[in-house]
Amino acid sequence: MSAGSLGAGSPGAAGSGPVPAGSGDPLAAAEDRLEQIAPGYLARVRAAAEAMSVGAHGGGGVAAEVAAVREAGKFDLDVPTRSATPAVSYVKAGVKRATSWYLRYLSGQLEGFAAAVVSLAEATASELDRLERVAAGRDRELEELRARLERLEARAGGAGGPAGGAEGRSAVGLAGGPAGQG
Repeated sequence: MSAGSLGAGSPGAAGSGPVPAGSGDPLAAAEDRLEQIAPGYLARVRAAAEAMSVGAHGGGGVAAEVAAVREAGKFDLDVPTRSATPAVSYVKAGVKRATSWYLRYLSGQLEGFAAAVVSLAEATASELDRLERVAAGRDRELEELRARLERLEARAGGAGGPAGGAEGRSAVGLAGGPAGQG
């Protein structure tokens, strides 16, 4: 489910306010209850989901997407413990204390993995840039060779040589054959 598919009447959706409790929309009612339990949490989740969506980075190409992966590789370990029921808040706080060491361990591994993915993406982008520069150089070299071939063919044609002879030698000469004088 994308951040935008939660409905126009949901709290936190652009240009809308809370949906009245009697509206009959169970999703809106759940969102309203979540806003009461953990104010601002749904807005943070929606902002994070939007930031992680493909193409949401202004069309900046590979660099923007790599930056988005780098940002997505940071994990927030601040688990919400608020609840409308005081006893549940205490239980949540206890579970948070009991599991925080494991969450730190797990997030450390995930952040390491994300850093490796970012490193791979940066290396891939760098190699792609290098190959594009090489290809551009080869394109220039090919154009220079074509111009040289045309000059040689024009000179051979003006010297009264056989009509097709220069073309055959030039093609073989470019391929590195025995007529490599081209």
